[in-house]
Amino acid sequence: MRKRQKRLVHQGEFAAEVEVQLIESEDAWAPYLTLEDAAKLDRVRQALRGGDVAEAMKLAELFLEHIPVEKPLPADIISTLPRRGAPRPMG
Repeated sequence: MRKRQKRLVHQGEFAAEVEVQLIESEDAWAPYLTLEDAAKLDRVRQALRGGDVAEAMKLAELFLEHIPVEKPLPADIISTLPRRGAPRPMG
């Protein structure tokens, strides 16, 4: 049996809500993800780590500091997002 569920991926200031399928069975490993959904979670995490918010938004619903991120993301917001490896402003 397969069941739809949402999983959260946290990375930096973002949380991504990713819809996945859990496979239920009598197996000791159950429930488990499909290979495609495990790869999808990895792609979302890698996109956020690399600062590619647009790519992450294609695969998941994004939240910034607990606020939903609208699609498309306004350019003035994109310009203020921290880049990987960039120092964070104090205050």
